[in-house]
This record gives sequence, C-alpha cells and structure tokens, in this order.
Amino acid sequence: MEKLGKIEMEELRVCWPHEEYDFTPWLAENIDELAKVIGVDSIEIIGTEIPVGKYSADIVGKIDNGHETINIVIENQLEKSDHDHLGKIITYASGLNSKFIVWICKEVEDEHRAAIDWLNENINDGIFFFLIKIELWKIDNSKPALRFNLICSPIEWEKSIRKIIAQPSGIRLDQLKFWTEFQKFLEGKPELKNVFKRKIPKALAENWYHIDISTNKASLECKISFSKGYIRCDLHINTMELYEKLFLLRNEINKDLGLELEWDETLLEKEQETNSVRYYNKNIDLSNENFNDCFEWFYEILMKYLTIIPKYLDMGDPGKNFLV
Repeated sequence: MEKLGKIEMEELRVCWPHEEYDFTPWLAENIDELAKVIGVDSIEIIGTEIPVGKYSADIVGKIDNGHETINIVIENQLEKSDHDHLGKIITYASGLNSKFIVWICKEVEDEHRAAIDWLNENINDGIFFFLIKIELWKIDNSKPALRFNLICSPIEWEKSIRKIIAQPSGIRLDQLKFWTEFQKFLEGKPELKNVFKRKIPKALAENWYHIDISTNKASLECKISFSKGYIRCDLHINTMELYEKLFLLRNEINKDLGLELEWDETLLEKEQETNSVRYYNKNIDLSNENFNDCFEWFYEILMKYLTIIPKYLDMGDPGKNFLV
C-alpha cells in the first residue's frame, strides 16, 4: 500500500507575518474565496484600512444586487477572538451602515461565538453577522492550503441572503436577458456541439457566462459590463505551473491568435490556482437591445481560443483542439 501523507496545520503568520500589511491586502485581492463562504456571488472592494472615527476597518466592500448596494465590512484577526474586536465590528457596522459584517480570526472563544449568535438571533433588520475561523493546512512538504471555517452565520442565512442577493432585478435582469439570447445564439452553432462537457451552459443573472470545455486544464468565460461599456473574453488557466509556462510563451500565443491578450505578470507572485488571461472589446455599443454584434465577437474570440490554445496546453496531439 502506498504510504499516505501527513496532514499538519501551518501557523498563519508563516504566510502572513503582519495582519495589516500582509493578510489584509492578500484577502482584498482574493476576496472571491471569502464570497464563496458567506454565499454571495461577488464582493467589490471599496478599500482597506478605511477610517471609522479613530479606528480603521480592515476591508470595506459592497455587494450589488441590482437595485441597491449593500455594504460589507470585514475585520481580520490573526489571533484568538477578543472583546476589542467584537466591539470594533459593531462600531464599523454602525459607522459604515453595513448589513454584512464578517469577523475572521485564528481561534474563536465560546463567549464570542455566543455573542455573534445572539446578534443574529435578535437583529432582524436585514443585518448579517459572520464569524469565520481561518486555518492553513499542508500535506508533508506541500504548499499551505487555506481553509475558511464558518463558525457563526445568520439563522437560515443561505435562504435569507439569497432572498436579497439572488432576485433578478435592474442590471441583473439585463444580464439574464443578454446571456439568454447568447445561449440561443450558441445553440444555433452546430460546430460547438462537442465543445462543452454536457450542453450549452444555462444563462444566469450574472455579469459572466462560464464555459467548461473538454479539458480540465482550462476554461473560458465571457463577461459583460453595462456600466463600464465593455465585453471581455477570458481564458482561465487552472494551475499556476501551466500559467507560468504559457506566460513565457505569451508573445507567441498572441501572435498565433492575432490578438493582444492581457497577461498579468503580478499573478506569478500570488501562487493562486486559477489565473486569467483577458481580452477586451471596449468599442462595442451596449446602449441598444440588438446584441448580435456582441455575440458574433464572443463567438469569434471563443473559436480562436478553442482552435489555437490547445496546442499550448500539452494535450498530446498538436493538431487536436477542443472541438473533438
């Protein structure tokens, strides 16, 4: 029998020596990891170390549900929970008019768990408190892996949050309409029938349309921003090792595609798993309801990705593409 690895907990400050200068900036850049835990689609960062009287909130962001902007404040503590930080999260919630309050700490005292539970049970005006324990784990000599443990959350929090966040309205209805039409457009392209693992993806009320393809090394994502007036087609690379390899070949890949993809060199330092290469169209008209030009542009870029990129993914046969 093959010998199994040993799982060990890593000290948080090995990765983030200083809470303010190391962990807070890291979390702000990787905020999607936290969004998944509290059950929202995305969090837009407003800033870090935001003044609230004589104190400073670690991270302040917002969640847009289509008809209003909901403030979220995040307080980080790379030590055991204490009364000082309990008082701060209430101060920040009041001072910033936040409806989502997230307290992240290394260890949770029973008294503070009880306090957050009490707040969630007795404050019913659409205000949600979360208490999260952060851990780092590794197997033998592997890189540490982050784990967020949700200790406290609102009663029936998923149902409550989804009621606020997931109702399509305003911009979300526009996004749903756009991707629904795009889904129909793709369904009319028979050459795409073998691209997707199951079927043409279902349209959602989001600013993205994610496409899983016939390899676990990469995926594609179309994006739209009505407010900023652009559309974008991303290539998601699913491992840092592969992203590093492709980054070295970026000039050759761009030339092969005939596109000036945006490669982010700073991603090489972040050591995150999935990394994105982006291609924008900022000269598209999103002011009317005839989006055929958008769909044709997406289709053109997707087909270039699907026919050119595979040979750079070390898929064996250089002539093979995602379409077979």
